[in-house]
Amino acid sequence: MHYSVLDLFTIGVGPSSSHTVGPMRAAAWFMEAASQCKGLAGLRCDLYGSLAATGKGHHTDKALILGFLGHQPETVPVDQIDDLIEQVSSTKHLSSGLAFDPGKDLSFRRTKPLPRHPNGMHFQAFDSEGTILLEAIYYSLGGGFVCTEAQFDQPYQGGQAIIPFPYDSAEQLLEHTARSGLSIAELTLANEARFRPEEETRQELDLIWQAMQDCVKRGCRHDGILPGGLKVKRRAPAALRKLE
Repeated sequence: MHYSVLDLFTIGVGPSSSHTVGPMRAAAWFMEAASQCKGLAGLRCDLYGSLAATGKGHHTDKALILGFLGHQPETVPVDQIDDLIEQVSSTKHLSSGLAFDPGKDLSFRRTKPLPRHPNGMHFQAFDSEGTILLEAIYYSLGGGFVCTEAQFDQPYQGGQAIIPFPYDSAEQLLEHTARSGLSIAELTLANEARFRPEEETRQELDLIWQAMQDCVKRGCRHDGILPGGLKVKRRAPAALRKLE
């Protein structure tokens, strides 16, 4: 267990980190790279594997559009998502003026997955004549982690560090607490100090906690049916009214 808690607990839109958080990040990164291409006129994305099979129900299409608009999972304006998606769908353009028709330029290819991973995305950027200026394959690995085709076989290094209390099981964790006299929370905070200053860790965790609270409040405000097409009734508002 040599990763930061901020790698494991991240802020993002649901319902799935692999189907929404990862694709949004990938689309934003590709958009940033494509914006450097001279003559850029439009974008396209083909989804494969699980993203193609269940992407509609998991809002992968919406996540990609938001990423193309430059939004990141941690900061996307949640209450404005429907309006942002509707604007792109109606104008068939992104806010940057690039052509993007979700019905044509976003394809769910359910035939077979890309060879490296079940959650594959093939992005293309093209000019006004349809010539491809840039293309890239991204994989959504789960938990919001994303890599390119070239990065796939490289070990992840972003959140790793040499920590004072390394462990790979609950048994090892409890052994550390017994020897050090630290609680699990205190031990974890000591490990996090190898990644960043304690104050920064506490601030980031406060942001995650606030996002959780905002999510609960938002859920309690809205009646009706949950998005996704399964016609699941929202239960939080009724439960709150009963409690009150």
